[in-house]
Amino acid sequence: MQHKILSFKLHPLSNILIFAGLLIIAIGWKGIHSGHGELVTDGIYRFVRHPQYSGFALTIIGFLVQWPTIITLIMAPILLIMYARLSKKEERVMIDTFGQRYLEYKARVPAFIPNKWITFKDIGEFLTVFQKR
Repeated sequence: MQHKILSFKLHPLSNILIFAGLLIIAIGWKGIHSGHGELVTDGIYRFVRHPQYSGFALTIIGFLVQWPTIITLIMAPILLIMYARLSKKEERVMIDTFGQRYLEYKARVPAFIPNKWITFKDIGEFLTVFQKR
């Protein structure tokens, strides 16, 4: 009985994490592809440098909460480490490509977890990347 109650309470949380993660991935991806090769520092990129990987992390954690199996317990940390390492490789490319501009951006904006509150107004701005231009 206790397990069913706990599962009932965690299931909506895991769905929120998974959905939020997928939405963040889409917003980040769309923002980058709308940048046409330029350094993107607006929208969601004002808060984190790697929103896609932040989104993947939320999704992975959501699946881990929903299905805490041996496989998810093993794979979650491996995937999180792999995405962190991939972000480091990508940052070297960004520094080579954008130089001082990227270094200044990197000094201002955290990699994965925002250091300031995101408001509903900010979320509305993030979603504008899906509007046709």
